[in-house]
Amino acid sequence: MRRIALSRLLWVALLGLHAPAAQADGALPLARQVFLPAAHPHRVVLGTNQGLFVSEDDGSTWRMVPESVVANGNLVFGYQLGPDETVYSVNENGLSISTDLGCTWSQSTFSTSLVPNDLFPDPNDPLTVLVIARPLDFSASRLYRSRDRAAHLDEVLYDDASATLLGVEVPRGEPATVYVSGFTTGDGGQSVPFVARSDDDGHTFSVSAHPELDNQVAWILEADPADADHVYLRVGLSGVDSLQLASDAGSSLTTLLQLPGAMGAFTHGDDGTIWVGDVAGHLWSSQDGGFELQAGPRTMCLGFRGGVLYSCGSRGSDGFDLGKSTDRGHTFLPLLNLLSSQGIVATDCSGGPDGGNADGGQSAHDAGTGAPDGGTRLISPKPMRCACSTGDGGLALLIIAVVARRPRRRH
Repeated sequence: MRRIALSRLLWVALLGLHAPAAQADGALPLARQVFLPAAHPHRVVLGTNQGLFVSEDDGSTWRMVPESVVANGNLVFGYQLGPDETVYSVNENGLSISTDLGCTWSQSTFSTSLVPNDLFPDPNDPLTVLVIARPLDFSASRLYRSRDRAAHLDEVLYDDASATLLGVEVPRGEPATVYVSGFTTGDGGQSVPFVARSDDDGHTFSVSAHPELDNQVAWILEADPADADHVYLRVGLSGVDSLQLASDAGSSLTTLLQLPGAMGAFTHGDDGTIWVGDVAGHLWSSQDGGFELQAGPRTMCLGFRGGVLYSCGSRGSDGFDLGKSTDRGHTFLPLLNLLSSQGIVATDCSGGPDGGNADGGQSAHDAGTGAPDGGTRLISPKPMRCACSTGDGGLALLIIAVVARRPRRRH
């Protein structure tokens, strides 16, 4: 499952705060995350800084849930989709949860004195959610776990006063395994990235430090769905990233792809293809360990399902905020322009959360526990956590974005 690169999302959100007013929420519209539920092959869920967009017909028409509805008027930094299609919103007021694709929302009891940096729904259990958060004074972060869809987060799994945590992941099919990435800071201010793994449901962790990364920062992108010992990382500093593979419980790192700049998005297709894009218009793909480069959109999100590649792009350069490709990224068909109302047929749930189950499927809440999406985790160009993925951020957001973006202390 792709995690929300919250740090990146946050960054994008922050940029939006200062962008020229263009929509009702006063920010220049940006598409930041796409989710493609396996249980509903025609459903597309798009997270933007204007709100949540849901399509039941492969992106031909859309229902919009305004950001003001999602977070009761507060700024939303990012979304995540659980294996039962519960939608989670990380926002200025903490965490909000919807079990009907955004029609209604409830607020988590998670303390407002804590700032979430990452949120990851367990792909093996729709009730379990893991959250990394730190207090407003930005002291050491902790890993929390909820067993009730994030309504309460009162179980602490990882607490190290010397560590800043950046990412968490539970491999599909391995519910007792938990990965965490972050960094520690020495007395001289040098940050040392690490990957930690637990094989006993988060009770104990083995920690592998990686001083060879030379003060860079490592975010978890995904645990390989075919091999729980393999974890994909986004490693970078100062706007230059690489895709790396961690193995042997996180102790070994292998560089798979060195990017010329910041990573924009990552996704692992249901056909095994790995896709990586950046905001400069480069698109890489790999099916056998070697990456092929081609021209692509100015990528802010990626998702792949059933032979179709989805990408968040640039309206100015690519002609769309969300587009899709059926020829492995060589050409893209525009699906949504956030500055146009074309295709947006509803802004409420009067017809039900899924418009009457347009795809003949289940309601969101009973969709089962299969692969929740073929979409993106927030990364950020080291902005908010979706590479910017946009990932994490906030009021303190701004600080968080910075935190996530740079090595510890420069955060």
